[in-house]
Amino acid sequence: MKIRKTAVHPPACGCNNCHRDDGSLPLDQADAPTVARMICGTIRNLTGRDLQVVVTATLGRASGDVTADRIEVRDGDRTWDVTDHLDSALSFDPPF
Repeated sequence: MKIRKTAVHPPACGCNNCHRDDGSLPLDQADAPTVARMICGTIRNLTGRDLQVVVTATLGRASGDVTADRIEVRDGDRTWDVTDHLDSALSFDPPF
């Protein structure tokens, strides 16, 4: 059974909680699935930072349906492509 982290801390945090399997993870060690879990609210964002979520979407010409093509989370120079980890978590019903 894989134990998941419960929170993401600031980069290079180094606290005792970040060393436990069921504890936190520094942002600079986070992978795309972990960042996606922050967006979904299943893991806490304790980074002390506002992360930028950028969605590139297509608006259907005839149907008006909106489809997310790419979802990125950005923090400074670091970018995580979380598109494949959020398929069922995000839906778009205009207005946004």
